[in-house]
Amino acid sequence: MSKTRIYIVEDEALIAMEISDRLMQMGYDICGRATRGEQALEEIPQTHPDIVLMDIHLAGTLTGIETTTRLRPLLDVPVIFLTAFSDASLLKQALDTEPFGYLVKPFEERELHATLQAALYKHRVEHQRMHARKLENQLQIAGSIAHEFNNLLQVITGHLTLARMALQEDNRGIVKNLDEAMRAAQTASDITSRLLVYTGKSHVGLRTTDLNEIVLKYSSSHPLPRGTTSRLQLQLGDGIPPIRANDQQISHLLDQLVTNSVEAIGTDPGTIQLSTGMMECDEDILSHSHLEGTTRSGTFAYLEVVDDGCGMDDAALQRAFDLFFTTKFLGRGLGLPSVRGIVQSHGGGLVATSSPGLGTKIRILFPITDRPPAATPLPRPQ
Repeated sequence: MSKTRIYIVEDEALIAMEISDRLMQMGYDICGRATRGEQALEEIPQTHPDIVLMDIHLAGTLTGIETTTRLRPLLDVPVIFLTAFSDASLLKQALDTEPFGYLVKPFEERELHATLQAALYKHRVEHQRMHARKLENQLQIAGSIAHEFNNLLQVITGHLTLARMALQEDNRGIVKNLDEAMRAAQTASDITSRLLVYTGKSHVGLRTTDLNEIVLKYSSSHPLPRGTTSRLQLQLGDGIPPIRANDQQISHLLDQLVTNSVEAIGTDPGTIQLSTGMMECDEDILSHSHLEGTTRSGTFAYLEVVDDGCGMDDAALQRAFDLFFTTKFLGRGLGLPSVRGIVQSHGGGLVATSSPGLGTKIRILFPITDRPPAATPLPRPQ
């Protein structure tokens, strides 16, 4: 785990050195120091620290409060103010900039550490809330578009069907054109269905089922694309309790993840591993889920897809499940978002890790249930 990077803005050299030493002893990384606000404004956007310790009284023409105000449009980074004075007017000026902490010198090491951790936690929560609001807006827009588009497609496919029925088979040219139009409409309908899945507005019928059975059925009925050099391996856990799921949607989820893995591996020999098992998840593990607030701590069944493909950097991984985001030249950006929508409709969690050149691991968490697996319904007699 990487160390928290801290930038210190302090015009007293001895104090800055003492704070740096104490922070490094506590396990933090000091990525830079400045004595003036002008220097801080130039260096902080380049060093990208996780947090800034800002003395209010600086040697330059800018105070720490003014420096913080000018820094905000340049970089979203939490700031903790340091000061040897605690008068009410100064405190009000500092609070107007909405800092993430306020320390009066001299302070104890324990107080410094607690303030840093609280500021980092507050900043992370605010980012999650902003992302959740952005996602909610995307869901509303995508859902509205998908419903309107789906209504239009029903009209289009209905008229195409009627036109096709009215034609004689000897009108081959027109029949061919109608068939092509119908195929295009069906493709558009598939895209609309993915949008509805992503927004969570598609109808999902859940039943008590066995996760291992879904994976086994998928692996036997969905061979890897012809010509690929990848190999599919199964590692299924024993004694996994049943889950509430829609078998078809889980199969679709698997298809999307395996397809992405095949494309990530490319023409080189590689391995895609499908694993199942059980795990205990606390709030810390669930905080790394790409679905905010959808699950509670407890015991989960998991489905994991691991490949040794090209992997993704942190920036791509953070956006991988966002609507219309894709790293492919001709991609639509609907594959992984549909995975996210399926997991959300199942009340699960989604944790992904990846590194360039080291592959990708995606783990889907499913709440377990006490109900026994439902029997497969027999076909109704004709």
